[in-house]
This record gives sequence, C-alpha cells and structure tokens, in this order.
Amino acid sequence: GLYTRCQLEAYSRKSFHMRFTAEAAAEDKASFIRQASHNLRQPLQALSCYSSVLDNALYRNNAEEVCSTAAKLGSIIDELNDSFNRILDITNLETGKQVPFITDVELNPLLARLENQYTLQAAKNGLKLKVYLLKRPPYTVQSDPIILWQILSNLVDNAIEALTIGKKFGLDVK
Repeated sequence: GLYTRCQLEAYSRKSFHMRFTAEAAAEDKASFIRQASHNLRQPLQALSCYSSVLDNALYRNNAEEVCSTAAKLGSIIDELNDSFNRILDITNLETGKQVPFITDVELNPLLARLENQYTLQAAKNGLKLKVYLLKRPPYTVQSDPIILWQILSNLVDNAIEALTIGKKFGLDVK
C-alpha cells in the first residue's frame, strides 16, 4: 500500500525531473546550433561577396583590386576557420573542458577586423559601416579574445540585419 505508493511517487518525480533535464538539454543544443549557424553564415556571405568582387576585378584586369580582394578573401577564410574553432570552444566551455582565458585584448585591431569583415555585407544591403578606432588610451580591455570577438561580431551582424529590415519597411536608416 503506502510504501508502494511512496515509491511510485518518488519514481514519478524522478522521471519528471529527468524528462525536464533532457528537454532543457535539447533546447540548449538547438539554441547552440542556431547560434553556430548564425556565426558561420556571415563569413560565408563575406566570402561570396569578395569572390564576386575578385571575379569582376579579374574580368577588368585590375591587378591592384585583385591583390586587395585576395588578401581580404584570405582574412575571411581565416575568420571562418576561427568560427569553427569558436564552436568547439563554446562546446568545451559548456562541458567544463575549457575555461575563459582572460587577457589584454587590443581593441583597435579587433575593430579593424570587424570593419573588414562586415563592410561588404553592409554595402550589399545599402548601408555604410563606419568604425572609429580609439585615439586615446586605454586601447585594451581584459577579456577572453574569442568570446569578445564573437559577441561583437554578433552585435554588428544583428545591427546590419535590423537596419536592412528597417530599410525594407521604409524606415529612415542612416
């Protein structure tokens, strides 16, 4: 009677908790995949844009533009590789296999990379990305460089997407 009922209730609570934990883990995994897709989409889009510019420059026989665009392509390929590494890093952070590495992060090179990576995407959407480098110290912050890059990349990418949507709806976007 009572003992069996208590055992069944305990089993039911344990089953409910295990199901809740599994559903939360599944949602975390889905969220991670959405974020990873978002982070990988932008460098691929930049590669596509630079590839088109390179094709056009080759067609026009513009060696200076070819060299400049080829350098940017190499940079974006490196960024895509970094994105894949960040996915692995995030997975390791979530499982406790890696802890954030806090160090001095130089802001001006980071800002210049953001400008290089997102300028074409902004231009393709009728926007102009303008990055202002720091002219007075401090030029560094204490952070994990990979995580900081990911946060800033997401902010810029989301801003471009939001402004692009705003333009499509007739908002005065500058």
